[in-house]
Amino acid sequence: MEFTKKRKAQRERECVKRLCKVLQDHGQIIYVKADVRPASSSIFRNKWNKLTGGIGLKLQPQIDILLEAERYQEPRRTILCGIEVKYFEKTDSRFNWSFYAGIDEAIATLNYGLDHSALWQIFSLSTKKEDLVQYGALFWKHIKKLELPIDFTILVDKGSDFHIHKEDGEYSFKLSENLIAFNRQNPIKDEPLQNQLRKMLYEWCKSRR
Repeated sequence: MEFTKKRKAQRERECVKRLCKVLQDHGQIIYVKADVRPASSSIFRNKWNKLTGGIGLKLQPQIDILLEAERYQEPRRTILCGIEVKYFEKTDSRFNWSFYAGIDEAIATLNYGLDHSALWQIFSLSTKKEDLVQYGALFWKHIKKLELPIDFTILVDKGSDFHIHKEDGEYSFKLSENLIAFNRQNPIKDEPLQNQLRKMLYEWCKSRR
C-alpha cells in the first residue's frame, strides 16, 4: 500500500494523541499539549513580530508535543520541552519516512528558546529489531557524532503504551514507568531574543489551559 501524505499525517496525529495520554498520566509531567501552533494566534504573531523585527512566525514549525516537566534528578526545577514526532511503519519492504525524518523540525524548534528540543521516532509494533538498528539506532549515532543539541529517542508503539529502545535496538523500558531525561540543552535558550520568546510561548500556552 502506498503511503500518502494524508495517511502519514493521520497516523502521526493519532500517535501524538496516545503519547499525550501516556504523558498526562506520568508523575514527572506537569503539563502537556499536542499540536501547538503559535502562528494561528494573531496576538502571538503580533508579539513575535515586535520581538523579532518582523521575522515570519510561519517559518517556525508547529510543535507536535509541548510539555512542562520536572527536571530529572532536580524535581524542584521545571523545564519546557518541544517534541517532534515521526511515526514509522513499513510496507512493500520500505518505511514511510527517510531515516533522518524530523531532525529539521526539531532543530528549528530550538529557536523558540525552549530548554530542550527532542525528536521521538515511533516505530509500529510490527517493526523488526534489525530495522530498529538500521534506522533509528543508526541515526542516533549520527546525532551523537555530530553533537546536535537534540534529544533523540526510539520508541515502539505498543498501543496503550510505548517501549523505549536502546541504541542496539534492545528493549529498555516503558515510557509510562520511567523518568524522562532530557540531556541536551538548547545552546541558544539564554540568548536575549530566545529568552523572551520562551517566556512569551509559556504565557501563551498557560492562558490556553
